[in-house]
Amino acid sequence: MASLVLLTLSSLILLASPAVFISDMPLDTLIPLDGAWRAHHGQWPHLDFLTPVGSLYYALHWLAGAITGSSSVHLLIVVNVLAALPVAVMAVISTQGRLPEPLRSATVLLVTYCALSPRTLDATSLIGFNAMYNRWAWALSLVVACLVLLPRAADLSRPRRLAEQLTLLVAVLATAWLKMTFLPLLVLTVVIGCLVVHQNRRLAWGGLIGLCLTGLSMLTPLGMAYLGDLATAAEAAAGGGGLVRLDRVQPLVQANGIEIGLLLIGALALVRSSNTAEEKATSVVVLGASTFALGGLVIASQNNDATAPTLLIAMLVLVYRWRQLQAVRLMPLAAFVTFLLVLRPVVLDASMVVSHPFLAWTSSTSMTTFGPLKQIRTPSYAGRDEPLVQQVFDGEIPTRLFDSLSAGTWVDDNPIILDDAVGLLDEHDVRDQPIASLTFSPLFPYLLGTRPPRGLPAWWDYRRTFGESWNQRACAALADSTVVLEPKVWLNEGLIEQNIDCLESEFHRRGESDLWVLWVRSERNGGRK
Repeated sequence: MASLVLLTLSSLILLASPAVFISDMPLDTLIPLDGAWRAHHGQWPHLDFLTPVGSLYYALHWLAGAITGSSSVHLLIVVNVLAALPVAVMAVISTQGRLPEPLRSATVLLVTYCALSPRTLDATSLIGFNAMYNRWAWALSLVVACLVLLPRAADLSRPRRLAEQLTLLVAVLATAWLKMTFLPLLVLTVVIGCLVVHQNRRLAWGGLIGLCLTGLSMLTPLGMAYLGDLATAAEAAAGGGGLVRLDRVQPLVQANGIEIGLLLIGALALVRSSNTAEEKATSVVVLGASTFALGGLVIASQNNDATAPTLLIAMLVLVYRWRQLQAVRLMPLAAFVTFLLVLRPVVLDASMVVSHPFLAWTSSTSMTTFGPLKQIRTPSYAGRDEPLVQQVFDGEIPTRLFDSLSAGTWVDDNPIILDDAVGLLDEHDVRDQPIASLTFSPLFPYLLGTRPPRGLPAWWDYRRTFGESWNQRACAALADSTVVLEPKVWLNEGLIEQNIDCLESEFHRRGESDLWVLWVRSERNGGRK
């Protein structure tokens, strides 16, 4: 298939990048790097540190780190290729005999680029390598939808049936162990397949087996710890906007208005024109696929994504059913429009993949001035005489105003902020200690090559990974940390407030700089002088 050749070339181009380029969410990029670093030091997600993301995400980063070296930022590129390889195979299996060309090739590209591309899903042209668990879970959810919602040919060989069953089983299990919040979408998809897509009913029942195996896997010690972390996240979210981000639904509807409008118009037209029993059965399938698509919007709101690729799969189901009913006048136009809509995210993702080496090669600025993060390249901002943070050093702006003024200046400011922290650690000779930082993501163990402390969250996000009752478990989370860096900039809501009681009871202020406060565990609590 030409699509597989294109994907292979894209992967090779991405792997040829001389460095890792990011243009968005720099602190988020530390989350997967820190996760791989923790795994390299023998830490298990859920058992050794708190995370609402499944252990498969960390296992893939550990594997990428084993290939590149656990301190190499290039693992961010390698892990995407590792994830895209099985996804491409599953995309081919799940679309074979279900879609005509070129819709099938476009769908294979859509699913695989979803796993391969570093483009952030809450923007159209930004590169972040962050929250890839969402991308991979979307790709696997699309595989499940193609298998269950798109009717397959009746005369399948036994090996083909076995391949489809195995693909569905692996996709369901892998999605749950990437991000559990996608599980309701999988349940909805499989139930719709069992109830209304009679050609796939036996296969959909296999999906139910996959869901049962997922439930059994949660009874293992790792699974129980995973559920415990999810309960912590749910408790935190309950104190804020809840698990479903209703405030994100309206922007999602606006961003995907074309797909939603065409899907609703097509589904209603099909329902109104249905007269025979076969046509009515077809309408039920399309309505089921539309329900699946709207379920994807709910998941996207929880992810903070700006797109819901489930809409495109629902449109493929609509086109397929029109084709079955031989709606000759509507079919060519509907197929062409759907092809263009599927191709749009493909072009966006492909452009980010193939342009990445060029962006990394031409960028002259780095995320830090030393260590592995120096190989993370960032955009170059022109027209500024000095970094904004220099005005903090000069006393021209107070630290409390820095965050509100610095949204567009992080490229220049971040290296200086990190250098200031490391200078403070060196001044007090605690660089080699287990270091925690009250920043959005863990920064210093990976940056300095030191042992990461156990017990800390994978990232600090108020009312998403920790909540209003966190102060009751703060000391347990910091129990393995000898040093804590409290920032005066990069402030996150609730983070310092929820940990300050523990800091004051078990640590003492050793020193501070213009940007950081250094806390060291008190000698009576196991610290050193």
